[in-house]
Amino acid sequence: MSAELESTVPRQMRLQMGEKMRFLGAFARHPLMVGALLPSSPALAERVADHCDIRDGDLVVELGPGTGAITRFILPKLNGHNAFFALELDGSSVQAMRERFPRVSVYHDSAEKLCDYLARHGRERADCIISALPWGNMGARKRNRILDAVFSGLRPGGVFVSIGCLHASCFPGARGYVSRLRHHFSEVVASPVVWANMPPAFVYRCR
Repeated sequence: MSAELESTVPRQMRLQMGEKMRFLGAFARHPLMVGALLPSSPALAERVADHCDIRDGDLVVELGPGTGAITRFILPKLNGHNAFFALELDGSSVQAMRERFPRVSVYHDSAEKLCDYLARHGRERADCIISALPWGNMGARKRNRILDAVFSGLRPGGVFVSIGCLHASCFPGARGYVSRLRHHFSEVVASPVVWANMPPAFVYRCR
């Protein structure tokens, strides 16, 4: 974008445009791990944050934050007694996250390593784990390794919140993902569809 044009575009719009371009770049580099062409909409991100049930002192982990579309709705729910870190596979998104949210510990690594990073933070389990990973796009082995890490890394009674895309809900991978959730958690609830998101999506809340 030229300096002349940039000066005529509102700052918030420039930030949104930049976020979308970084997200498209991440999709091009890791299509199976990003799974969408655009970041989560504010309506979907707010729905995710509302389902997290974060309490004072909780440790919160975000898997696959991308450029931070959900992160910015999580941060206002935290206080000085909470701990929060994120794992992101795409290096460019990691850099963008660190610049945008300098107080958040963002690690350039796979969600499979969740328990290693819990140990780095002096904890065995998280209280709330948030995921925007495209479970329906993953191979079964990769999906199961990450889910095993989630099951091992979430305390009993903790909350796992993830996104499901409406168009992918009939994919074999998505069905296998939901089957494992229902086998492991006593409570698995899907929210109404957020039609304002592109693609339309909903939120799973598991306890």
